[in-house]
Amino acid sequence: MPHLRNKARPVRALLVMALMGALLAVVPSSASAQASPPMAERTTNLSACVGDAIRVHGFDDMDATNAAFDAVNCLAYYRITIGTTATTYSPSDNVSRAQMALFLHRSAKVAGVDFTPAADDPAAMFSDIGNLGDEWQAAIKALYAKGIMTGRGSGISGVASDETFQPGEDITRAEMAVYLRNLVRAASPELFDERNGTLLGVSQLDTFPDAHTGTPGAVSTAIAEIYELGITVGRGPGEYDPAGFVTRWQMALFITRTLAHTTARPAGLTVQQDGSSVVASLRDRDFRPVDKAYVDVFVADAEDAEDAFTRDGSCNERVVREAPRYYHDACEIDVGDIQTEDGDAVVDLSRDIGSEGLVAWVWSGDLGDSVGDEADEGDLIEVRFTGDDLPPPPAEMLTVSYSGLSTNPADDMPILTARAGAKVRVNLQLQGRYDYDNDEEYSNSPSPAGGAEYSVEISTYVPDATTGVLVGRDMEKVVLDADGAESFDLPVRTADSYDITYKLTEVRGDIQPPEPEGVTVQFRSGDPEATTVLVNPVRESLPVADNTRNAVRVTVLDQYGRAMNRVAVLLTSDRDQGDPSPWELTRTGPFTTRRNGVVISYTYTDTAAVEMLTAFALTTETVAENSADDPGSGATTRTCADGEVARFRSGEVTSDNEVEVSFGKCGEAKVYWTGTAATDVANADAHTVLDADTDANTITVDADNGTGADEVEPVVLAYDDGDYFNIGERPISMAAFEERLSDRLQAIERETSGTPPASPTLAWSNYDPDEPADESITDWELTIPA
Repeated sequence: MPHLRNKARPVRALLVMALMGALLAVVPSSASAQASPPMAERTTNLSACVGDAIRVHGFDDMDATNAAFDAVNCLAYYRITIGTTATTYSPSDNVSRAQMALFLHRSAKVAGVDFTPAADDPAAMFSDIGNLGDEWQAAIKALYAKGIMTGRGSGISGVASDETFQPGEDITRAEMAVYLRNLVRAASPELFDERNGTLLGVSQLDTFPDAHTGTPGAVSTAIAEIYELGITVGRGPGEYDPAGFVTRWQMALFITRTLAHTTARPAGLTVQQDGSSVVASLRDRDFRPVDKAYVDVFVADAEDAEDAFTRDGSCNERVVREAPRYYHDACEIDVGDIQTEDGDAVVDLSRDIGSEGLVAWVWSGDLGDSVGDEADEGDLIEVRFTGDDLPPPPAEMLTVSYSGLSTNPADDMPILTARAGAKVRVNLQLQGRYDYDNDEEYSNSPSPAGGAEYSVEISTYVPDATTGVLVGRDMEKVVLDADGAESFDLPVRTADSYDITYKLTEVRGDIQPPEPEGVTVQFRSGDPEATTVLVNPVRESLPVADNTRNAVRVTVLDQYGRAMNRVAVLLTSDRDQGDPSPWELTRTGPFTTRRNGVVISYTYTDTAAVEMLTAFALTTETVAENSADDPGSGATTRTCADGEVARFRSGEVTSDNEVEVSFGKCGEAKVYWTGTAATDVANADAHTVLDADTDANTITVDADNGTGADEVEPVVLAYDDGDYFNIGERPISMAAFEERLSDRLQAIERETSGTPPASPTLAWSNYDPDEPADESITDWELTIPA
C-alpha cells in the first residue's frame, strides 16, 4: 500500500462558543423545570472536518468571520455542496426541502449508508416532484426508501405524509431534526437501541419546552436526541424554535456535526485526539474505510521531543518509544503494530502521558517500512498532549481500604458489616500508571495533572421489618492529595441497625457520568456469629508422590469480619474416596480455631487431579431421627453452597431414635496435584488454563485437555521475561500477558451464581527437552475466549 501523506493542520472548532452560549434552560421530557441547562450526553470529540477537509474552497461570500466557515468548506470538500454558483454559497438563504434532500443524500453516501434500490418506486407517491431534475428525484426516492426523509403534511410540524413532498417550501427546524436523527440512525445504528430505536447512553432525554409542547412526541424526541448528540444547541433560553427555518450556513453546521457521528473522514490518513487517545482514520479517494492497514504510533515526552529524530531523519531510539508497548520496534511498520478496523485505529496513551506532556507521531505504510528510509518526517502526523489531557481516572481505578472495618484476608475484599456506632473510614488510593522502563506492575501514583476530584453521595437507611427508610443523604467532594490518596468517614448513627450506601464518581468539569452501583456497609448490633470460612492451602500446586503432605489454614470470620476463636471446624476432600482412601488427615479432628485460624495437615497418594477442599464451621445438636431437622443419611456428601448453611449427620442413630447433626457455614479451595512433565505435553494443542501464579511465574494447565482420561490432569509450566508472549497473533509484554490471564481467571472465580466466562487456553512452542523445564519454552500464545 502506498504511503498516504497528510500534513497535520490545526482543526478549527466547528461549534463556536457563541452558539454554545445560546443554550439556556431546557427541561426533561417530564417538562419539569431545571435550575441550569443539562449537558449533552452523547457528543463526540471526533469530526469529519479535519486535515484537507477544511481547506478553503473559495466562496466569495464566506470568510473566517462566519461561524460556519470551516463547515461550508468541509461540505465542499466532500462534494455535498457545490454552492449556488461557482463562487458563491449564499449562506443567508433558507434551505428548501428539495435542497435538503440533496444535502442529506450526498451526506449519507459519504457516511457509508447503503442505498440498495427499493422494489417499489416511492417517488411515485409524491404528486409534486415530477418537475424536478433526475438527481433531485433520485435523492428523494432513495431517502424515502431508507426511512431518512419523508413527505410533508399540511403543517410544518415534521409529521410525515405520503401525498406531497412540497420541494419548494423551506425546511423547518423540526423537520431538519427528524431527518438528521434518521441519518445518524442509518449510518451509525450502534448508537441506537435496535429494539425501539431510542438513543443509547443517555440517562434522560432533555427536551426544549417549546418543542415539548408544540410538536408531536416523536418530533420532540428527535429534537432531544440531536441535542444529546451535540448537533443542535437551541436558539435561546429554553427555545428550539421548531417552526423556524434553516439557513444554508446553519445547515452546514448541522450536517458536519451529524457526520462526526458517522464513519465519514477525509481521504488518506488523518489523526485526531480523543481525550488521552489518538484516533487514526484511513480512507480511500472515495472516502471509504481502508481495513487491515498497519498504523504505527510512537511517542516521546514533550521535553525530549526536539531530539526525537537524528540528522539523517531516522528515529532517536534513546528518546522515542513504541505505543502501545509491544515487543517490536518503534518507527517501523511491523506485525506488532495496530491495524485499522472499519478504517480506524485507536491507541490509548493515558499510560504514557505525564504531567509535562507527550508528543505522538502517527503514520501508515507497508510491512518493513521505517522512518528515515521509506518515510520521512513529512509523512508523520504529530499530536501533542499536555498533562491536562490525562483524564481523571474513573472510580474503578481507585483501590479502596477501610479503617475500622475488617477485611477478608483471602481476597482483600471487605466484609461489609461493622458494629453499630463504629467509626468507619474509607481510604482511597489512586492506582499508578505502568512503569514500562522497569516493567513493573501498577503502584501508588500522584494525581494526574489538574488533580483528580470525586463526588461522594452518602445515604443512610434505618431498616424496618420490610424495607429500608432513608434518614439522611449527604453530598461532598473528595480531592486526592499529591500522593493520589484521600479518606472520608461514614456517618455514625445511634440506631442499633442501619445501612450506609456511598457512591463515588469522578468529576469532569460540569459533566457527571452515570453513577455506578453504590457500596453498602451494614452496621449491626448482636453477638458474633460464624459467617465466612476461609480455606487457604499452604501449597496450591504440588507434584504427586507417595504420602505427599500438604497443609491448609482454616479461618472463621464473624459478621463483622473478625477472626473467631474456639470454633470447631471439619476439613473434607473430594479425593477422600475408596478403602483405603488416598487422602488422610495426619491427626483426627474436629479442629478448633485460634485468632489466626488453625492449620490442618493431610497426606495425598493418587494420580494428578484437581482436589476440592471443603471446610465447615461446626455447630452440633441432637435431633429426633427423621424429624424436620434431620437431613437424613444421604446428606453425608456435605456439599458446600455459597451463602448457605451445610447440614449433615455426624453421628449414628441411638437407641432413643436420636441422631447427632452438624451444620454451619463452609468454604472451599482448590489444590492442583500435578503429574506429567511439561516437556511431555503436546505443545501443538491449546490447553485449558486451570490456575496461574504470576508471582512465581507458573501456569497450571490441563495436560489431558478433555481427551483420554475422564479427569483433569494438571501440569505446571514455568516462564520468565526471556520468553515471547502473544495473545492471538499479537505480541505483548509479559506484564500484559499476566494481566489478561489473571483478569480472566479472577472473573471465572468470582462468578458463583451465573455462567462463568470461558476459560483461557494456552499453547506454546520452541521448547527443548534437553533444557531444564523452566528454560525449555520460549514462545507462548494465550487465547481469551469472547
